[in-house]
Amino acid sequence: MKLSTILLLIGCLSASARGYTQTLTINEKDAPISRVFREIKKQTGYNFVYFDSDIRSTQRVTVQVHNSSLEDVLQLCLKDQPVTYRIVNRSIILSKKNTSSFRQNAAQDSAKRDVSGRLITAAGDPVWGASVFIKGMSKGTQSNEQGRFRLPNVPEGAVVVVSYVGYSTLELTARFQPDGAVRLSGGSVSSSSGGDVTIIMQPATRQMDEVLVVPYGTQSRSSYTGSAVTVQSEQLEDRSRPSYQQSLQGNVAGLQVMEATGQPGAAPSVRLRGISSFSGINTPLYVVDGVPMLTQEITTLATSSNSGAGINPNDIESITVLKDASAAAIYGSQGANGVILITTKKGSAGRTKISASANYGINQMATSARNKPLSTEEMTSMLVEGVVNRQVNGITTPEAAREYLVSQGLNPDVNTDWMDVITQTGQYQQYNLSASGGNEKTKFFLSGGYYKQDAVTRGQWFDRKTGRLSVNHKASKRLSFNGSMNLASQRLSTVPAAGLGQNPVRSLYRLVPWLSPYTENGDYNPLITHNPVIVQNENKYETSIYQAIGNLGAQLQLTDYLSAESKLGIDLHYSDDYRYWSPLWSDGRGSNGRGAEYSTLWHNWTISNLLKFNKQIGGLGINATVGQEAARRNLKRVSTQANNFAAEDLFTLSNASEPYVAWSYKAAATLASYFVNTSFNYDQKYYVNLTGRRDGSSRFGSLVRWANFWSAGAAWNIDKENFMMNAGWIDRLKLRVSYGLSGSQLGDYYGAQGYLLGGNNYMNNPGFIIAQIESGTLTWEENRPLDIGLEFEFLHGRLSGAIDWYTRRTDKLFQDMPVPMENGVTSLNFNVGAMKNYGWEFTLNGQVIKPRQAGGFEWNSSFNISTQKNKILKYQDSSMVQGVYLRAIGGDFYQYYLRGYAGVDPETGEALWYTNASKSATTNVFSQAAAFKQEGKSALASFFGGFTNTFSYKGLSLSTLIYFNWGNQIYDTWGQYTQSDGSGGLSETAQMSRMTYENHWKKPGDIAQYPKMMYRGNQSGLAGQSSTRFLYDGSYIRLREVTLTYQLPLRGRITEAVKGAQIYVRGNNLFTYIRDPYLPYDPEVGIDGILDQNLPISRQFAVGVNLTL
Repeated sequence: MKLSTILLLIGCLSASARGYTQTLTINEKDAPISRVFREIKKQTGYNFVYFDSDIRSTQRVTVQVHNSSLEDVLQLCLKDQPVTYRIVNRSIILSKKNTSSFRQNAAQDSAKRDVSGRLITAAGDPVWGASVFIKGMSKGTQSNEQGRFRLPNVPEGAVVVVSYVGYSTLELTARFQPDGAVRLSGGSVSSSSGGDVTIIMQPATRQMDEVLVVPYGTQSRSSYTGSAVTVQSEQLEDRSRPSYQQSLQGNVAGLQVMEATGQPGAAPSVRLRGISSFSGINTPLYVVDGVPMLTQEITTLATSSNSGAGINPNDIESITVLKDASAAAIYGSQGANGVILITTKKGSAGRTKISASANYGINQMATSARNKPLSTEEMTSMLVEGVVNRQVNGITTPEAAREYLVSQGLNPDVNTDWMDVITQTGQYQQYNLSASGGNEKTKFFLSGGYYKQDAVTRGQWFDRKTGRLSVNHKASKRLSFNGSMNLASQRLSTVPAAGLGQNPVRSLYRLVPWLSPYTENGDYNPLITHNPVIVQNENKYETSIYQAIGNLGAQLQLTDYLSAESKLGIDLHYSDDYRYWSPLWSDGRGSNGRGAEYSTLWHNWTISNLLKFNKQIGGLGINATVGQEAARRNLKRVSTQANNFAAEDLFTLSNASEPYVAWSYKAAATLASYFVNTSFNYDQKYYVNLTGRRDGSSRFGSLVRWANFWSAGAAWNIDKENFMMNAGWIDRLKLRVSYGLSGSQLGDYYGAQGYLLGGNNYMNNPGFIIAQIESGTLTWEENRPLDIGLEFEFLHGRLSGAIDWYTRRTDKLFQDMPVPMENGVTSLNFNVGAMKNYGWEFTLNGQVIKPRQAGGFEWNSSFNISTQKNKILKYQDSSMVQGVYLRAIGGDFYQYYLRGYAGVDPETGEALWYTNASKSATTNVFSQAAAFKQEGKSALASFFGGFTNTFSYKGLSLSTLIYFNWGNQIYDTWGQYTQSDGSGGLSETAQMSRMTYENHWKKPGDIAQYPKMMYRGNQSGLAGQSSTRFLYDGSYIRLREVTLTYQLPLRGRITEAVKGAQIYVRGNNLFTYIRDPYLPYDPEVGIDGILDQNLPISRQFAVGVNLTL
């Protein structure tokens, strides 16, 4: 007789058992009794334990109840059936009527011992409320708040079942030991002298009834008609990255996260399913606990600042990425580019749980050896070739050329390693402490964190302090309140991205090695116009950011099916940028030091009011939300500058004697919204979702200020159909489709208004000029996304995933178009563009190797890949060249348009270019080269994704994440300077790249990538000018993360104080495969594909410890 245990997992909102007072809503007609058992398990978390043979003779049942008690449902279900039931803790034990059961026979066994121990998670946290019972018997118990349990009178050989919602069920065999102890074979079990055992519970992999965080509430995955991915806290915590956004890379299909700079704390470039606007907003909407978060640039000068870095990733419970029309429509004009919902951690009833973590590590350049600056000897050898090739002063031998170079100022005895001067091995450290707990009425979560990271270039760093408090209070049976506040302080030292001189990274690849940063007496070398050491030591580029993000809400349960909610959210950001240019630096030399200070204040608020209806009427379930929302954003900027400082070490502007500039700016924008979101389900098989929203924005003129948005979605749970009941290997199979209309606002608060600009003088009198004329017809961009998806889960959760095809068309795109100068302005915004994005997304999760026993070897994998295409459908002209791109109808937005580099003539070593787009003819004269559309070469990747593997055995766990980005092209804007082929001569910035050194032409017959060296020559072709010579394949595969974790075994009395302890080592960006062998730099750049020699990506190594008290 085979014993079966049906364990169905549900999400957190329905996970905790609340005793027999729980109510159930079930609508099953003529269904097998096992299906009803599954539904009871889903809604209550109770396990069913029974013999297969005992229910084999049961009859099909019809159960249609609404808000009925567990016992009432069981009695109805088992009426006139040959079985009876008994509830033991969290288990419902079924037995055949009037027969002897296994448990009665087992009770007569005299060889029995007690089993006691403790249940913990892999992180060391106690598992409270888990069911522990003997398989086939009514004996059972629950673990207490410390995770401890005691199971008396266990027969030898009995199977002890341990189950808890959200974790894999364990079946452990009791083996008696000669010393009187009991060993539970097959688990991650350790025994103390007292015979206690410690059992590690592993999270379940099944997602059948995962609860999703959705706009303005939660919803089970099985009922959701849209496309959504959830990232749990385990993938965010204790990472050596300051921003949660960076941890999303490779973990969410369709979400592209690119770090265009290695500046710590910088905002990555984030795009969800492509780009939707030519000049408007392309970033997703971030919502923290229901409050939309500011994602625009929050500082004036520090362009690498990031408001998202003010949220401690350790405070995040989960992140849900909503991709389709359902998310876009409910948020109206804010959700056109997708929505990222951030849910922070909350307290739970029980003892106060204290968690502490610390980690420390180092940062290095991820691809430093790829383009290490040339030594003096390497550089000299190239210049010698250039002198001989050009026959400068009739020189034809290398010896004479070397003498000539020395006579012109090259010092062979100086060999400065600019990599060592400018870069460093930076340090990283992070500390977190949190406390949570409460009772059934009031729950709290309190945390604090500190993060510090040095950049890989000297003088640049990021420092963050965070604090968070969350409180939930149930004032009465129907009324509850909640509130939270996140405080953060960010400080960062950066360098300007623009220009050559102030960016040490650009100096790194351009300064020649025979110059030293210092003279023999220790002064700064005056021969270097833009000495990077002065930038790092004397200038100041510091920014401070202070943030407060909070909300206060109330919920009132009006009836069993009707509730009301209100919430006030605030998002405050104040930043102070300070810049100081020393008198030793070129920008401050003529003014005896120059200082500038810029302050920026964002204060934003959002108010929302909701009325929710949720009712089951027979087989029809109805869920509706009606809401109103109002939001306002306020911006104020003030800047001042001054010259002539009294002393070099007194940096405040009050120490300068010459005020230079004073300027201020204020702006505000408001948004008013009304919306309704409804969902219907029939028999929990068929789901329909309808959403409508009306938005009014102050950014548009009064005639077009209001717009209506909507979405419709449908889902079919195929696995619930009767014809699928015999397919036991299918756990979940859902087909869904959604379509809708959303809008996008102008990024400029006053982009549609006409206004004058003051501060202009006419005949020594202040006056105004026309800054912008009104565009009364400028209206919302319109976004129409369509998504068709199939979700599946097979083999009892061992294999799951999703397939999505999407397309989204955007019309009425904003474009700045020229107008006659007689209007007083030269251009004006119009709605004239259209384009679409489309592609496929695949996600596959699998338990490759399932442990045969608890703590045995386990291997879990997750893979996702996304394709993306972009096509311009309408443009102001049929085509237009903008920078290095061709914006043409039928092409994509980042299609390259450049002169075609044809390589090197093997006989002469001269550079060649194509003279036509068909590439049928070449020339060695650059002015004769043709610029044309580079077919198949775009900044947009063809596909990207991630591959995660986790291997665990007992207390050890090894996880890896591989990220890949394939098929895009990147353009090096500085290539014409760093690959000058000797034309720079001996000037201070004439350094040439290692790629040129290793791959240039030297003698007739050479098949080379780069032309011959020509000292101070133009090669009759200006090889350094803009062309596809500096266009590279941006494809790469990166070992993004490797983590080795060990769960320390805790025994004896230490477990009274320490509930869990974990140590780990982690590495980030350990290895990068770069497809293009000639690409000099790290291939990870922004969405536009521009390689701008920003701060390089870092490789990180860290060690850490986590404690739970």
